[in-house]
Amino acid sequence: MEIPTLSEEEKWEMMREMFVMNNQAALGFIMQMGPEKMREYSEMTAQQYADMLRAQGKDNAIGFAMSEAIVRKNLMGSDVEVDGNPNEATLNLKRDGFLMTAMKLREKGLLPMSKEEFQRGCIEGYFRPRAEKLGMKLDVEYTDEGYMIKITRK
Repeated sequence: MEIPTLSEEEKWEMMREMFVMNNQAALGFIMQMGPEKMREYSEMTAQQYADMLRAQGKDNAIGFAMSEAIVRKNLMGSDVEVDGNPNEATLNLKRDGFLMTAMKLREKGLLPMSKEEFQRGCIEGYFRPRAEKLGMKLDVEYTDEGYMIKITRK
C-alpha cells in the first residue's frame, strides 16, 4: 500500500494537533497532582529552555524571539514576525498555529478550554517563565489569532 506524501499545510496541521493534544494531556495529568507539581514542572522546563538558549548564544531578547519564531513558522506554520535588538524585541504571532489548532480541537469537543484560557496558559505557563529565567520580562497583547509579545531586559 502506498503511503501518501502530505502537503506542508497537512504536515503542520498534523504536528500541531499531536503537539497540542499530547501537551494538554501531560499538563492535565500534572495538574491533578496539585499546583505545587505544576509549578515544579514549569520551573524545570523553563530552566532547561533558558540553559539551551544560553548554550546557543541566544539568551537575549532578539534571540528568544527569533528562536520561538523559527520553530513556530517552520515547524508549525504560524504567521509570525520579529523586530528588535538584544535588549528589546517584539514577537508578533499574528496567526499562532497552536492557538488556531486548539480552537479547532475545542470545536470538535476534544479540548475543554476557552481561547482565553489557552492563551493565558501559553503566556503564563510557557513564555513568561522562560523569559524570566533569562532575566527578561514580557508585555503581552492578546489578539484574535495570536499574541503581540514585547520582550525586554529587566
